[in-house]
Amino acid sequence: MNGYAVLETLEKQRPELSLRIIIITADVRAATRLAQKPVKIILKPFALRAVFALIDETLKSGEKT
Repeated sequence: MNGYAVLETLEKQRPELSLRIIIITADVRAATRLAQKPVKIILKPFALRAVFALIDETLKSGEKT
């Protein structure tokens, strides 16, 4: 099961969950589909600093996606 399928399953089976989700993908089409979802997306290749910055920003914001 890929990340998109996991996200779809969580949304269907546990809609009450409020999660912070960051998806890392090389698939631009998947990123386009996910843009409509409450997730943060990082496209591969990526700088490790960018991942850490997004994690930090997400945790500090208190925003649940």
